[in-house]
Amino acid sequence: MNTISEQTESTVHASLFIEMLTLDPMLRREWISTISQANRQQKKDRSAYANSFLLRQGYETTVEEISKLLTAPTDPTLLPNQDAIQFSIQLLTDVNLRMEWDQAIFNMTQADDQPDLQPVTDFLSKHKVNANPIQISRAIASTLGEAMSSWVNIYGDTTISKDQKSTSGPTLIVTGEFVALGTHRIVGESYDEKTSTLSWSNELNDTSAILVFSRRELPSSNDSYTGNEFAGSLLLPDKSTYPLQGEVAYFGRVGSPQQYPPSVNKDDLETIKNASVVIGVIVTSATALVLGYHFYKFLLRRYQNIKERYRKIRGDEIEPSVGIDLSTDINYNQLDTLIGLNKVSQMGRLLKQYKALSAEEKLEEKGAELLDKLARIRDSMTEEQEIDWENNMEDLKNKLEEFFE
Repeated sequence: MNTISEQTESTVHASLFIEMLTLDPMLRREWISTISQANRQQKKDRSAYANSFLLRQGYETTVEEISKLLTAPTDPTLLPNQDAIQFSIQLLTDVNLRMEWDQAIFNMTQADDQPDLQPVTDFLSKHKVNANPIQISRAIASTLGEAMSSWVNIYGDTTISKDQKSTSGPTLIVTGEFVALGTHRIVGESYDEKTSTLSWSNELNDTSAILVFSRRELPSSNDSYTGNEFAGSLLLPDKSTYPLQGEVAYFGRVGSPQQYPPSVNKDDLETIKNASVVIGVIVTSATALVLGYHFYKFLLRRYQNIKERYRKIRGDEIEPSVGIDLSTDINYNQLDTLIGLNKVSQMGRLLKQYKALSAEEKLEEKGAELLDKLARIRDSMTEEQEIDWENNMEDLKNKLEEFFE
């Protein structure tokens, strides 16, 4: 499959940036914040303010180019279709398919000078997935990329600080079914997908918090950590067992839990950790697809970064233990816990049940009944995600309309 043809460097960077806004909630939050801050500048300085953000992120384009693309009609052939949506969920629930998909993405990123989409298109053809790479990427983004599942994990490496004093903080456990702080399960938490913000009040809890999640993709010279992290504020009660009370800064990264809520099984926590890594790799594969689809020679540095990320995911021959184990079998009960009981987990449950049927059962009433349920959920999700995509683009466009007033 050819890349987008005959576009300027600025247009390609703008297209790539818009795609990444759907896959990276942190980037989206920072972009919206940048536009809001730019709106406070004098009108003649607004574009320069926004364009400097784009350049710092490695996108050699302009806010005007992005606005032009957002106002163009949406190409319906690039919206997630039924096959793309079902496939993105199968990657969660089918170990063998996930391993084969990972190999295809890895093979796509092996050439030194540019990604080769052929292994991916061959894979999609073999498995009769009637969708192109961008449709697959957008389906992954809409089912996983901005969902709470992106941040499902155990954050045992935490710090609270106040008035230049810092100490270890409580463990935060995030699943699609519940959130726990220390030994307490939180009641009435809410999650804003657009800003990746988890919050709860102290009306029904001893604490309240506003926490923004992000993902460190690559290590820096002075910080080797990669993975999920959060930062925000936590209001601790006056009788807290921690040396700090009141409102504190709260920062956390993935790590072994220091405390367990009584209602949480320790074995389940290990499953949550393993499965959340799998979800992260699936989202990374979507990022690689976007780059492969939009690739031009001037994106070589960005391509090298994705190659490095996949090398780290798989580990190398010298240290195979460095790689990530993608063979974690996520059963449908765990899927409910990971991402909440919604249409994604319902479809995952049905796919697992259908796969478990014998060849004869698939041809009988039981098989037909499961396929009918799958079709209805898939049709509903396709319609919803088309609307969600349009709404997301409309939201971004509206932010820029105010910018250019």
